[in-house]
Amino acid sequence: MKLSDSIARVTAFSTLLIGMCAFTIVILGLSIQSIHKEIKALEDFLIEAKDIQPNFEQSLLLYTEDTKGVIAFLLSLRPQDESQYIHFIDQVETTGQRLNLNLKLTSLEKSTNTASETLDYQIEFYGSQQNLSDFLTALEQLPYMIRVTEIDYTDPNLLLSGEEAARKNIRLIIQLYVKA
Repeated sequence: MKLSDSIARVTAFSTLLIGMCAFTIVILGLSIQSIHKEIKALEDFLIEAKDIQPNFEQSLLLYTEDTKGVIAFLLSLRPQDESQYIHFIDQVETTGQRLNLNLKLTSLEKSTNTASETLDYQIEFYGSQQNLSDFLTALEQLPYMIRVTEIDYTDPNLLLSGEEAARKNIRLIIQLYVKA
């Protein structure tokens, strides 16, 4: 009886080991299959990438050429000397006259003595929100790089009568980008 018990234990143990090996082989087979699928997908991607490389280089070349043109255009929007600054001021004042606005344009001094890429101006006038909107639209259409840094608007209805003509209810601070 001892021999049959030993055979039964060896058989049970062997069956357990065979089951564990079969389970491990199935898991490894599935893992290997998924790895093969990933390798195939990567190989397909590499084949497609070879076709994309020349197209990418052409796109990069076109982009660089266009960028050079854009940079040249943007630099042309920046005045370079005093005559161009005066022309800018003249255009702003002409814009105000065209919109029937009595503009007061003041150049703002910088606190530092270092070279700057902008000239700051303060523009004051009396008008409505529509006047402000029209002026900003016209200012945006000028052939210069301008940044509006501050808008101070007081509703004309809040001003006392008699104060309207004397007081400017709209104040803008703008920066004109220049070639440094």
